[in-house]
Amino acid sequence: MEQAILEAAERLFLERGFALTSTTDIAREVGCNQSLLNYYFRSKERLFQMIFEDKVRVLLSSLKEPMDSNIPFLDKVRVLCEGHFDIVSRNPRVPLFLLHEIHTNLQRLESFKEIINGILGDISPLFEKELNREMQKGTIRETTFFDILMTMVSLNIGVFLFHPILEDVLVQHQIHVENMLRARRKENARILLVSLLP
Repeated sequence: MEQAILEAAERLFLERGFALTSTTDIAREVGCNQSLLNYYFRSKERLFQMIFEDKVRVLLSSLKEPMDSNIPFLDKVRVLCEGHFDIVSRNPRVPLFLLHEIHTNLQRLESFKEIINGILGDISPLFEKELNREMQKGTIRETTFFDILMTMVSLNIGVFLFHPILEDVLVQHQIHVENMLRARRKENARILLVSLLP
């Protein structure tokens, strides 16, 4: 029952947001009463916070994998960008959901920053070390880990923020959406890599 409540709440929160989703809606979706929902999660806020934090972690889950490999630095950047694109493509509603909730409740920004700082705290020193080595060799231009992340996130999330509009336009022009996404995945990685060249 706990898992069923989580899944129903996630669907409704992603679709409607925190403000427009009631515990009554969630209980009705699951087929239970509100007291059972309160028994497992105590409050709508606590239930939402669990889902919100999980979605932040999901979007950042692709960042660590390339840093654990022994491939060349630019290949790590490509794997990082393509892995992030894959995560967002499996969770296309999450970026807009997170942005909306942070903008409508600034307390969520603190939670968001805490999770990001925890994840980036593990990755950043390794990435910065390799980045500095590549800059000293002259294989890439002067930049920062933050700039690389901002470029990657902007490219990848941008595709899915516009996806509902794009999907309609692409279908009208008989362009296959999946083919476009596959091409965009490679193109975003290429743009990021080219932006690093001296």
